[in-house]
Amino acid sequence: MVSVNEYKVLLELEPRYQADPRALSLLYFKNSNGKLIPLDTMANVVTETGPQTINHYGQLPSATISFNLKPGASLGEVVNRIQTIADASCRSLSAPSSKARPRPSRAPSETCGCC
Repeated sequence: MVSVNEYKVLLELEPRYQADPRALSLLYFKNSNGKLIPLDTMANVVTETGPQTINHYGQLPSATISFNLKPGASLGEVVNRIQTIADASCRSLSAPSSKARPRPSRAPSETCGCC
């Protein structure tokens, strides 16, 4: 029986090595016998495009929404309208099977009504 261990590792390279992903093949690690082995022999390196940063609220991914008010609009009216739109969007994205999944807890002011 083969056991597979999977680890997420964050490595930082000197700036001179950061321009070329092939520089990762220059990394070596000690195995259980103390022998140096190249990263290529124990990991598959995959290049992907993704966000540079991900904001979090606690341990959950989050988003910040910023907006300006039209002259004469009240903050309360605008916040209520945004909440209505968010509630409708949340309901439309909820699949029937998602009701069984636990939902993240939110502060009362952040509740969208469908989560």
